[in-house]
Amino acid sequence: MNKTIYKIAAAALVLGGLSACSEEQLAVEGEGHVKISATLNSDVTVVSRAQSEDELAESCTVWLSNDKGVVREYHGLSEIPAGGIDLYSGHYKAEAWAGTKSAASWEDRWFEGVEEFDVRKGETTTVDLSCKIQNTIVSVVYEESADEVISNYTLTAATTAGELTFEGKDERKGYFIMPEGETTLKYTLSGKLSTGEDYTRSATIENVKPSTEYRLTVRHTGENDELGGAYLTIVVDESEVVVEDTILITVAPDIKGYNFDIDQPLRGKSGEFGRKSVYITGAAALSSVVLEGDILQQKLGIDGSDFDLMNYEDAVRDAVIAGGITNVYSYDSDQDISNMKINFEETFTNSLPDGEYGIRITATDALGKSSVKTLTLVVSADPVTTADINLMDVYATTAVLRANVSGDAEEFGFNYRKAGDSEWTYVSGKADGNAYTAALSGLSPETEYEYVAATPEFASSKVVKFTTEGAPQLPNSSFEDSYLDGKVLRFYKEGDAMFWDSGNKGSSTLNVNITTLSSDYRHSGETSVRLGSQKVAIAFAAGNLFVGEFLGTESLTKGILGWGRPFSARPKALKAWVKYTPAVINDYNGGDLQKGSMDEGIIYMALLDNSTETYGNYGPWPCMIATKQPKLFDPKGSNVIAYGEKIFSGATDGDGLVEVTIPLDYIRNDIKPSNIVLTASASRCGDYYTGGASVMYIDDIELVY
Repeated sequence: MNKTIYKIAAAALVLGGLSACSEEQLAVEGEGHVKISATLNSDVTVVSRAQSEDELAESCTVWLSNDKGVVREYHGLSEIPAGGIDLYSGHYKAEAWAGTKSAASWEDRWFEGVEEFDVRKGETTTVDLSCKIQNTIVSVVYEESADEVISNYTLTAATTAGELTFEGKDERKGYFIMPEGETTLKYTLSGKLSTGEDYTRSATIENVKPSTEYRLTVRHTGENDELGGAYLTIVVDESEVVVEDTILITVAPDIKGYNFDIDQPLRGKSGEFGRKSVYITGAAALSSVVLEGDILQQKLGIDGSDFDLMNYEDAVRDAVIAGGITNVYSYDSDQDISNMKINFEETFTNSLPDGEYGIRITATDALGKSSVKTLTLVVSADPVTTADINLMDVYATTAVLRANVSGDAEEFGFNYRKAGDSEWTYVSGKADGNAYTAALSGLSPETEYEYVAATPEFASSKVVKFTTEGAPQLPNSSFEDSYLDGKVLRFYKEGDAMFWDSGNKGSSTLNVNITTLSSDYRHSGETSVRLGSQKVAIAFAAGNLFVGEFLGTESLTKGILGWGRPFSARPKALKAWVKYTPAVINDYNGGDLQKGSMDEGIIYMALLDNSTETYGNYGPWPCMIATKQPKLFDPKGSNVIAYGEKIFSGATDGDGLVEVTIPLDYIRNDIKPSNIVLTASASRCGDYYTGGASVMYIDDIELVY
C-alpha cells in the first residue's frame, strides 16, 4: 500500500522555555537547544484539498513537557519561533497532533506522535517526531465476477459516530476515527440482483485498529449464499499503512519589529521619528527579502517601488544605503537558521513629511516558504490619529472605534455621527498601549456612520466611515401562515418558499402531524406552534420545529433532514415565547436521559460558515441530520460561528407562555456567517427516539441585535 510522509520542519526550530522558571534559574541550570522535526506518515501520494500543506501545518499542535507539566504549547507552526528558544537542561517529552479529526470523511486525516528526549547544557538536541496516521481506513474493490449477479450497488461502512457510502466502483478511501471504546466497524452491501430482486447484506469487522486499512473485496463465489440469497461474498484484507514519498512542510520566516509590534502602526513626529529596526528569522537560508512601497521610490530615487535585499544590483544597493536603509544578514549552516536585521535609519525616517506610509516586507526562504508583513509609519504631530475600523467589530447596533495616541494627550476619544449629520457626538476612549478604542451601542442597522479620533481640544483630519449590518428577522416567526399539503401541515403560505419544517412529513404517513398550530396558548396573533411528542405506531416521535427541510426516511422510521438556510446577519441573542410541559420518558433508545426520568425540551440556534454536507443522495445542506446512525448536529463543529441553547429541565412557570432569551456565544470572530440553524424540540433526546408525551408551545421568535 502507498504511504506518504508529510514532513513538518519545525526542524531547525528551537522550541521551549520553562514558563515556571526565571531567567536566573535557566542560567544556573544550563541551557540547550532543541530542534523538533515531525513527519506525518499517511497513506496517500498527494495532499487533498481539505488537507493542503499549509492547512496541515496550521493544524499541527506541538507540546513540550517535563515532569512538571507542559512547558511550551504551539497551535499551528506559525506560532513556533523560526529562530528558536532555549530550554533548560532536563528530560522532556515532545507530542504532536495534526490534521482534522472527523468521525467519517473522504479527506480528513488525523496524525499523532510522541517522542522523549534530553536537553544538555550547551548542546543542540534533534528530535525526530514521527506522527502516525490514526485513522481506520476502508476501501472497496468489486471483482468483475460480481457484475454478473449484482448491479446498482453501494457499500456503506459505519461506526456509531459516522458513516460513508461507496457508490458503485468508488475507488476512494474512507477515513474513520473510531469512537472511544469501540472496535467494531459495520458494513452493508446493497444493490439489485440479476433476478430483479433487491439485495442487502450487513456484516461487521471486529477488533479494528488505527493506522490500518481494511480492503473489502466483493466477489462472485459461484455458490449459493443462503443467508443473503445471492452468489456473493466479501473478503476483508487487513494491512498496515506503508511509505512512498515525502512532502516537506516548513515554518515560514518570522518577521518582527524591534521593541514594537509590527502589526500596529508605528507613530512619531516629523524629524523625531528615529531609527527603527525589523528582524527576520528563517528556519532555512533566506533566498529573497523584498521591500515594496511608493515612499521607497520617492525617497531613494530608484526605478520602481520595490527591491530585493538579497538580490539587488550594486547601483540599487548604494542608493538604498545612501537613503537610510541598511541590513545585516547571517546564516548558520550547522543549525540551518538565518537572520536578517533591517534598519530604517534616522536619515530615512526623520526625513518623512507628515503622512502615513506602508512598506511591505516579503521574506522567502530556500524551501519556498514566505511571510509578509507591512511596516506602517505614521508621521504626525497630532496628539491622536484615527485608525481604520475592523469590520468584524461592526454589528447591527454596535461597533468598536479605533485610534492611536501619537502625541501628548491626557484625555482622548472619538467624535462620531451618522454620515451626513451636522452634529458630532463625543465618546471617551479606552487605552491599550498607544492604541485606544470605544465601544458604541444603540446604533441603527444598515446605516452609514463616520468617526474621527479626538481630544476635547482637537479632532483628527482623517475620517473613517463604516456601515452597520442589517437586522433581519426570520420569516413567519409568529407562525400565522400555514397550509395543508396533502396530509402534511406546512408552516408557510401555499406558493411561498419553505423556511421552517418539522417531522410532520414522516409522521403524516400514519395520519399524524406531531407539530401543529394551536390557539390554546399564544403571545400574539391567532396561533402558536404546538410541538407534541408521542408514540406514532412503532416509533417514538419528538414534537419538533426547525429551519430546513424534512427530506425523507430510511429504515421506515429513521428521518433524513437538511438543516439550515442562508443567513448573513449577526444577532446577539434569540428570544421566544414558550410554554413547556414535560412528561415521564416511556420510550428509551439512546441519549443521556433515562427511561422513567422526566423528559427535557430544548431550543438552540447556531450560525454557520458556508461549508455544506451531503448524505447519500441528499444534499448539499449546511447540516445533514440522519437519525439512523444517528448523524447529529455538533455545536462544537468547525463550521459553527456562534451558538446558543436553552434546555427546559422542568415545566415553565405560570399558566401561559413565558419569555425566553438565549444569548449567542460567538466562537469564531474571523468570518461572518453564511447560514442559520435553529431547532426546537419537546424531547431533547428525540433524535435517539427517546422521550415522553411532552408538549412545547412556541410563538413570536425574535432575533435580538
